[in-house]
Amino acid sequence: MTDQPPQKRSSPTPRERALSVLMIIVGVVLLLPGLCAIVAMSLFGGRGDPGLIAIGMACLAISGGGIWLIVAGRRIVSSRQE
Repeated sequence: MTDQPPQKRSSPTPRERALSVLMIIVGVVLLLPGLCAIVAMSLFGGRGDPGLIAIGMACLAISGGGIWLIVAGRRIVSSRQE
């Protein structure tokens, strides 16, 4: 077995850059329902309507997916630049 030096990663390809930009844009758009849910819950908060609470929680879950997309999009580019 020979010890080979680790290969240096090349810069991200245009396809990887486009994918990461698209993921970040979609992630930002997915943050909007959660932002609206937080604003709506703060304005109408404490009413205890189970339907509104369920909708608010679903919107926050969608925003969690947006955060995940943003982080994943940044990792694609940053992992190739190291």
